[in-house]
Amino acid sequence: MQELKYEQLEISLHYFIYEKESHQINALIHNYFEFELLTALYRLSELTSYFEIDIRAPKEGGYIEDLILKIFNPENFDFIQNVLFSFLGYFFSKKINKTEDIKNRLEILQKLKEEYEKGKMSKKEIDILIQNDRKLKKAMSEYFKIIDDERRINGVEVTVSSKGTELYTKKIDRTDFQTHYNHVEKDITLDELELVKDARIRIEIPVLSRVSTRKWCGIYHGIKIMFNIEDTFFLDEVHQGNVIFGANTFIECDLEIGYSPSITSDGGLKYSKPHYTVTKVHHVLQ
Repeated sequence: MQELKYEQLEISLHYFIYEKESHQINALIHNYFEFELLTALYRLSELTSYFEIDIRAPKEGGYIEDLILKIFNPENFDFIQNVLFSFLGYFFSKKINKTEDIKNRLEILQKLKEEYEKGKMSKKEIDILIQNDRKLKKAMSEYFKIIDDERRINGVEVTVSSKGTELYTKKIDRTDFQTHYNHVEKDITLDELELVKDARIRIEIPVLSRVSTRKWCGIYHGIKIMFNIEDTFFLDEVHQGNVIFGANTFIECDLEIGYSPSITSDGGLKYSKPHYTVTKVHHVLQ
């Protein structure tokens, strides 16, 4: 049985408000744009390696929100830190430029699938991966569209720290909010297959019989999913009774998420609901 040990990065978001004496923003709008930022961060965890996101209570003296990224594999810390800096640099940049690296992105995704080793991706590869991901683009677009509706906010500053040391800071002013959502929606494309490294799934219903054709059932990022497991070594361990499943048993694994495309009546593309396959189980966590 392994303990859930982790390193952490702290993200502080400071929302600057026009009225100097005011410390209030619209609660509903705040919840909407916060949801989109968390959606983007969860997508980042899918693309790289698993980390959890916690939230710390707001501090006094202004509206500053703190998020905590909990990284469960210490060997991934530097890699995820570099990916996070690239992500925040793109997300909170003054201007978003359309990229044309779709082919390179597909090659990088293939590299992640076949040769993934932490820390061996160049900054350019990380940037291409982040700047051409449809889910990140959509979340960013929605975040700035919603935050632009809160007229009292005139800027956002994000800071990343670890163990009390500031590592990164970035600020974006209200005048640049619109550049992040006016064109992005037209540039969102859908993938047919995504690979998530080091995904963590809480097992709800395991398949203990070797001859059963049922799918496994688990909770992934708060969503109940049905999935197959292709890792024969892990399945042998399960069938031999060497893996015991309890109420809080997690598997850390490589997860493929597939989407089946079809042509609509007007000639467009639509995609099926996602289907899931665990290709490799790395750890069982209790």
